[in-house]
Amino acid sequence: MAPPPLHIAILDTDNPVPTVLAKRGLYSNIFTSLLQDASSRLSYPTITTTAYDVVSGQYPPTTVLSTLSGIVITGSAASSYDKDPWVQQLDTWISFIYANYPQIKIFGSCFGHQIVCQSLLRDYGVRVERDGSGWEVGVHEIRLAQEFLGVFPESNSEGLPAASSSTLRLQFVHADHVVLTPSHHSPASSSLPSDWVLLGSTPHCHCQGVYQPSRVLTFQGHFEFDRFVNSETIKVFGPIAGWDDTRIDEALEAIDADDDSLRAAEMVVKFFARTAGSNIQRIHKPIKAARASKPRGVQKSTKEKTRRSGRIEAKSRPVLK
Repeated sequence: MAPPPLHIAILDTDNPVPTVLAKRGLYSNIFTSLLQDASSRLSYPTITTTAYDVVSGQYPPTTVLSTLSGIVITGSAASSYDKDPWVQQLDTWISFIYANYPQIKIFGSCFGHQIVCQSLLRDYGVRVERDGSGWEVGVHEIRLAQEFLGVFPESNSEGLPAASSSTLRLQFVHADHVVLTPSHHSPASSSLPSDWVLLGSTPHCHCQGVYQPSRVLTFQGHFEFDRFVNSETIKVFGPIAGWDDTRIDEALEAIDADDDSLRAAEMVVKFFARTAGSNIQRIHKPIKAARASKPRGVQKSTKEKTRRSGRIEAKSRPVLK
């Protein structure tokens, strides 16, 4: 008997630039294609997705939440610390889901990574802020943390060569970053709770993601970006950010490189497909999520999301986070 399909809600937090939108569709379309292809390669359960425009206040209704295996929060030109109502509502909603729907796994990409960390780990001293070192753009190699390799299913079950399993190359375009600092909850050098681990680091950005077995996985990088998507993004946002032609050319050159997006997509599928206790070496009491009451203003309609055009607000949002 075939295993039941995985139902994933994808929360669109922005639109791609017009050239990407015309060719690839919304970020939810891109994620759906990559995750379904990865699941097929792995012979894992079928993946079905439903997209929600959270910028317009669309969220999975209560009747759908019980059917979800996980959620994906996309990248955005917004910052997680913005005071925009939709950003604050998403922050509250993530905490609500974490506290009340333990079967729903949470994955965040770039802005999604940042707002997940902000929502769930703020009481542990974790914060999101502008990166004083500037932008991280192009393909870069993440050195995966040994703690992550010790608990993530890929390193336990797939028998990958050490060289490939200890690093991960992804496309990047971000100027905000997650800062991990000691707190009264976690006085050690890392502010993560005891059952969370750092995914890895690059020379530019220490926190390239976090992982809590069976609950949360985040990437600062974009496995949903390829040369085309990232190049077109830079061509639009580079001038808006005040970059001169030389800097834009350098960014485009850094983008024109091979990455591990297929493997990263498989990692996300494995994360969604694993049941609690499968190849997990450490299980601890989950953190207490803030604001566990149901957020106000969440739409209950199950209608398909309204397609936006030109969602990116170029004047105030210089690039994806």
